[in-house]
Amino acid sequence: MTDERRPRIVQVESASEDDTFLVDWGRELFSSSVTLANDVLKQVITICSVLLTAAVGFLDKTGVARGWQVLVFALLLAPLVLAFHGLVPAQAGVDMRDVDELRKFRDDILRKKRRALRWVTWLLVAAFACAMLAVITRPLT
Repeated sequence: MTDERRPRIVQVESASEDDTFLVDWGRELFSSSVTLANDVLKQVITICSVLLTAAVGFLDKTGVARGWQVLVFALLLAPLVLAFHGLVPAQAGVDMRDVDELRKFRDDILRKKRRALRWVTWLLVAAFACAMLAVITRPLT
């Protein structure tokens, strides 16, 4: 038998307890990240609904210009819509036997939720900034 046909013997060290813990922790961290993102998006829906309702009542009674009101309403409505969009379950034709395809699908789900959370955050900051400017610049009567 030639050397090319002989099976190679590979010596492999078993994973340390610390390595095994880190792998398990990483899996748990990822699954809890998706759950946390969903929970935050649900809270954003509640917060935006309350803020939108309060803004309708408050900004109209304070004499804020109509343009500022519309801008603040739009900046509060946009994160509400984005939060709903971020919670919509992802649908894709994923082959459950293909590990690489499953991994990509999993990563895409978390990426979508993170992108929604980033946009929601900046839109809420902009809404608060505009609301403060609207109240500060309103004509005093």
